[in-house]
Order: sequence, then structure tokens, then C-alpha cells
Amino acid sequence: MWLSHPFSLRIRHVVVVAFSASIAFNSAAQAGVVRIPRAPASVILNVPIRTGWNAEFHCNHDDRELICVIANLKHGKEERYPELLIDPQNRGSSNWQRGQWWLHSSYNLCEGNGEFNVYVRNATLRCTKTKPGWRANHFPLSGDDVMTIHASLSKIGLRPGHRFGFAVDVTDTQSKWHFWPSGASLKSPATWGVADVSP
Repeated sequence: MWLSHPFSLRIRHVVVVAFSASIAFNSAAQAGVVRIPRAPASVILNVPIRTGWNAEFHCNHDDRELICVIANLKHGKEERYPELLIDPQNRGSSNWQRGQWWLHSSYNLCEGNGEFNVYVRNATLRCTKTKPGWRANHFPLSGDDVMTIHASLSKIGLRPGHRFGFAVDVTDTQSKWHFWPSGASLKSPATWGVADVSP
């Protein structure tokens, strides 16, 4: 039963997803099953950065895309960039394997299939403004703007009713990473939570 994992969540189906910076986001627990009982339904994953600064991922799907709206990515002059970590087969491997996805959005979109932190390869920048199968708005963000990441379920190998390994993080891309679940590691899918895309 999917509730047996200490970091399980169920992403609820919605027809329309619309958030703006003016919506008051509520905090939610980081562990267990997280649900918002109003429409449009979404799961809130809280990522503490430091005292007084928490990033919030509001995630749901529309049968075609996994959608995460991320709030609180700026604090004064500091910025943090969101990443989605997806293990479609819920392998829970200690090392990355092909088919496990790293999706990063900052001033560009960066991705890795079976690897993470793929910014440059063979002296060539791998990050671009657009990527096949997913999209997001980019930095610079103004004031309390949010970032929205849309990832095609077919690209990342997800389907409704299917459990998958899942973690989110925010990073400065240099030395700081902060995760949901709190014990997650970028290097090991075995440390991620488990999600379920509701049919």
C-alpha cells in the first residue's frame, strides 16, 4: 500500500491550474500524505531554506502534464532555483539510472536523463530557454512572482494511478541544496519520497 512509505503523497487531478503571486499559500507538513481539499487541488511541499525563508512547491496534474508552481524563490537579493527529481519506475536506486529525470529551471532550462547537474558537456552549454517535453518561466522573477514548471507525463514516464519516486529541491547551483523530503539527496534516488498521480 502506498501509504507505507514515510514520504508518500498523492497528486490530485485538476482540470484548470491557475496561481498568482497574490494567492496566500498555506504551509503543509513535509511528510506523509499531503492534500489540499479545495479546487484546484494540489499538493504543497515545503522546502525550508533557513529561518524565515521557505520555498513552496504546489504540484498537481491535468492528465497530460505534471505541474508545479513554486513560490518564495527570492529573499532580498538572494535567489534559489527549483529542481524536480523523478524516478518514474520507483526503482529507489542508490545511484542514478537512465530513465530517472533531473529537471532544473533558472535563467534557462537544464535536464538530465539518468544524471544530474548537466549544465555543460564537452565544453558545450546544455541549458537552453526551451526543452522538448517541458517548459517553465525563467528568472529574473519580479517581487513575489512564482515559477511554474510543466513536464509532459509522457516525457518523464508517468501515468495516472502509478507510483513513482519524487523529490524537489531549490539550489543556488554552487553549494546549497534544500530538499523535500528533508533527508533527500541529489545523488541518490533511494532517498527520495514516493508520489502517486491520481487517476
